[in-house]
Amino acid sequence: MIWSMNQYMTYLTSMPKIGNMIFENFNINTPEQVLCRFKKNLAEEYQTTYEKIKQILINGPLIQADETKTAVITNPNGYV
Repeated sequence: MIWSMNQYMTYLTSMPKIGNMIFENFNINTPEQVLCRFKKNLAEEYQTTYEKIKQILINGPLIQADETKTAVITNPNGYV
């Protein structure tokens, strides 16, 4: 489960491609619906961890943000 979500998040691999990779590497047929359930289950499992990290950041003395320059229709010198 974690390997498939690592492929999805880190390498932007599509669910059908991940299914093919699992079959090619492990000889396990994994339907796309099962992979989507993995994603949902992991999101639920890590929700508490996410909330704890978010609260630490919100309550901390500093939040470091990256100022990436971008062009927006109304402002060609905007930041994200």
